[in-house]
Amino acid sequence: MFLREEEWQLPEIMLKQILTILFMSLSLFLNAAGPEVKVYKGTGRYNSDIICTVRDSKIYRNNSRYNRDILCTIRENRIYKGTSPYYA
Repeated sequence: MFLREEEWQLPEIMLKQILTILFMSLSLFLNAAGPEVKVYKGTGRYNSDIICTVRDSKIYRNNSRYNRDILCTIRENRIYKGTSPYYA
C-alpha cells in the first residue's frame, strides 16, 4: 500500500530541472515588476524627500506611479514631455 523510500524519491537530475524551472519562473516574475529608482533631495531618506521616481523609461513626480504624474519619457536617447511622442 505504501511506497518504499527509494520509489518516491525523484531522481537527482529531475530534481535539478524542477528547481531550475522554479527559480527561472521566480526571476521572471520579479523582473516583470521592473526596477524603480527614486531620486531624493540631498541626503534625504524619507518618502517626503523624494523628488521623482524613474521607472520604465518614465520620470514620475515624487513617489507616484500614475500616468497623470509623468513628467517626461525617455526614448531613443531623447527626452519627451509627459507621454508625448514629440521631441521636447
